[in-house]
Amino acid sequence: MPLFKSRKVSKDESKKRVERCMVVAKDSPDPAFDLSKCGATEVPKGVYSLCRVLQKEALLLFDNDLSNLKGGGDLKDLSNLRVLDLHDNHITALPAAIDVLKSLQVLNVQGNKLKAVPPSIGNLASLQSLILQANDLRGLPPEIGNLKSLRTLNISENSNLPGVPPTLARVRTLENIILDVNIVSFPPRDVAAEGTASIMKYLCKVAEIEYVPPSKHLLNVLGNGTASNKQLNPTPVDDLVASTLSKHEAEKERRRQQMIEIEKQLHETELEQQALAAAASKQRTDLMDKIRMAEAEIDDLTLMQQQQQEVERKKLVSAMAADEQLTNDTVAMILQLDSRAQKAEMILDEMEKERMRTEQLVKVTQEEAEKLRKEEMLVSMARLLESQESQSRLIREYERARDRTASQAMNEALEEDVRLLGILNEQYEDRDTLISEISKEERAQMEAIQVLQLQTDAKHRRITGQISMLQDELTKLTLTELEKKDERQDAERAALESRREALTGLMVQLVSEQQKREDELMKRLVEMEHKRETDIEDYWLIQYQRLLESKPDTLLAKQCDGVISDILAEAEAQDYASHFARHRITWEMLKTMTDQELKELGIHELGVRKAIMNVVQERLRFDSKAKEKESKIENPEVPVPQPPSSNTPVAPIVEHRDMTTECVICMDQRSDVVLLNCGHVCCCFNCSSSITSCPMCRNPVVQRIRIFVS
Repeated sequence: MPLFKSRKVSKDESKKRVERCMVVAKDSPDPAFDLSKCGATEVPKGVYSLCRVLQKEALLLFDNDLSNLKGGGDLKDLSNLRVLDLHDNHITALPAAIDVLKSLQVLNVQGNKLKAVPPSIGNLASLQSLILQANDLRGLPPEIGNLKSLRTLNISENSNLPGVPPTLARVRTLENIILDVNIVSFPPRDVAAEGTASIMKYLCKVAEIEYVPPSKHLLNVLGNGTASNKQLNPTPVDDLVASTLSKHEAEKERRRQQMIEIEKQLHETELEQQALAAAASKQRTDLMDKIRMAEAEIDDLTLMQQQQQEVERKKLVSAMAADEQLTNDTVAMILQLDSRAQKAEMILDEMEKERMRTEQLVKVTQEEAEKLRKEEMLVSMARLLESQESQSRLIREYERARDRTASQAMNEALEEDVRLLGILNEQYEDRDTLISEISKEERAQMEAIQVLQLQTDAKHRRITGQISMLQDELTKLTLTELEKKDERQDAERAALESRREALTGLMVQLVSEQQKREDELMKRLVEMEHKRETDIEDYWLIQYQRLLESKPDTLLAKQCDGVISDILAEAEAQDYASHFARHRITWEMLKTMTDQELKELGIHELGVRKAIMNVVQERLRFDSKAKEKESKIENPEVPVPQPPSSNTPVAPIVEHRDMTTECVICMDQRSDVVLLNCGHVCCCFNCSSSITSCPMCRNPVVQRIRIFVS
């Protein structure tokens, strides 16, 4: 199993990878058709016919998301295919027509979800390597015994597999059987632990056929496949054998030398046995003693070799489970040589051929790895140069924008100062003019009374507050509806539309009630005008003062001095802000007030009065310390942090979320008009005067209500 699974690729990226691999396969003379690691969920269309046209001998589809082999075309087009690698996919079953792959030699389906193997697999006469590791197999078909060329069978990591079928004894070329000794029940575990040779002997005994070492049959198989092997590159071969042998080539070479020495001793013993075969029984007894001594020496050498291999296995057990199985097979092979010394020469010849084949595989793998590292370095250097150039360009653009923004901000600040000074002067002049006009003109006094009456009227203030809340809600709904419109969330937009219609209806009702209340108050002023006595001077000023004195505490508290408000908040006496505002108490007056004066002001709780007095004393001590520190400073040019001025009210900073949007028509001004009857807040006052339908919902505009941001 791979240590790291490749990351999940998107559908577009998978399609691009498949197309790139198809182009490479068409242009490359390599006999391998590589579609691995593309994230494909099915075999691309036409792949099987391309393998036949391009005469590809290896099809690599490993590390994808395949669930079957459908979609690629007709399996008959793969009749010349020799290697089919499907490991690390999600395949649940192999096709029943798998036997049309007459030339197939390597079939790797490791790391899939197979529960069974089709019986037609027994018709693959050329199959040499069958890797079924890490699946969910429940059993193997008896037809697997028809694989006359099978050399490697890997069925490990199948937790529900009871063992191998007895018909496997008919496979005379089988060299390696890799299985989980602790899981299988047939053959017995003690037999399975001794290696492939012991397993085959046991199967032959059960099947009542004679056991013949695979080396005798392998020579015939290799002889028949020499011509075809010259045409096939060694790259697409059995993955397990290639990886394990490439990693332990040096170890196998050392073991081979030791086995040659053991073979020499066994060969001498065999010659000695043949020479003394016709001698007397005494000579034969002496010869057997020598043979037993030689076997004891060989057993000691074998035990030492086994101990060394055990130490190496413990060091590599975490990442090399397959190597452990190979080592056990090698130990089992050495034990077999001890018992059947006369047949060791054939096994050594086979190991020599296997070593030569392994050297060829390792050579090709190293060349490909070096090429791959070179391409990665070129790509990395190109990305590094591109990233460095991009960063330099961004730094230069940022510096230019920063200088330009700084100069523009300084110019705008100067212009704003001049403009603000002019506005303040105009406001002062307008205020003086307004005060003189109010004192002279009764009409202005009447209008002032009307404004104050609107402020003091509880019903009008309630309606105005509710209208303001509805305006905020409609603005929020418009913003949300725009966001949902961009995200194409139709269901939520429908819910928002129904909510907006309900709020719009309520707002229309409140606007009519507000207008009705204003008309009632204006009618009351007209009645007062008719009933007033003409000889009373300053009639409207007296009425204004009466309304001002009867102003609600909540409005009076807002007119309280800023420093007084801070002191009351610190003393937790905010409820008495209206008392200080009604008597126009300032900070200078509060500094000299006594407990009795606070009680006369309307603060009857002793604890509250003490808290206010304590806060005032702390403020006075803070002011005195600040003045002393200021007098001790020798360098007047050094800025000294000053406490907040007692006469300057400090307004608290209130952070609020900007709920306004830009006008969808001019795209310059803020949206400040509620369009009725739809309730959208999507355009400014200037643009709304020229439209007859809402820009968002296309409903006719019946009424426009402007939002004034305080």
